[in-house]
Amino acid sequence: MNIAFNQNKARQKAIAEAYDHMLIVESDIIIPKHTIPTLLATQGDVIVAITPERPTKVKTDEFIVCMSWNNNKDARAHIDKKEAFEMTGSDGYTCVLVSRKVFSVIEFPVASSGDMGWYNVLHQKGFKVICQPNVHTFHKDIDGRIITGRV
Repeated sequence: MNIAFNQNKARQKAIAEAYDHMLIVESDIIIPKHTIPTLLATQGDVIVAITPERPTKVKTDEFIVCMSWNNNKDARAHIDKKEAFEMTGSDGYTCVLVSRKVFSVIEFPVASSGDMGWYNVLHQKGFKVICQPNVHTFHKDIDGRIITGRV
């Protein structure tokens, strides 16, 4: 709930100051140097980097976008080819570039709907959500390990 609350505070500032994009990076995510230019060069309303899950949480280091409960058909095949693809389901907020087109009209969900609820709203409103596998982030696990995932 605090994450969405703070994202909405940042959203209000981005709207007030006419920002073109918001970059969301969660505190346990390590991004590569080329993150911003690569995400900006990708066409879409929301651009998502690939981030591995934490084994202590779900017993795997598979990428979040590939997890079965996120419903992104053929995500692993696209990642293996290193090609951007339109997402049909959800992911996390781990590393996401959000265009003004989106954040000017959609708030970040609070309470139980979380990031999955946000992606559902994006799809319902017809926004183009793209996964960019050329931005591969790392995830710090609760045991201190840096999870890199498999590419």
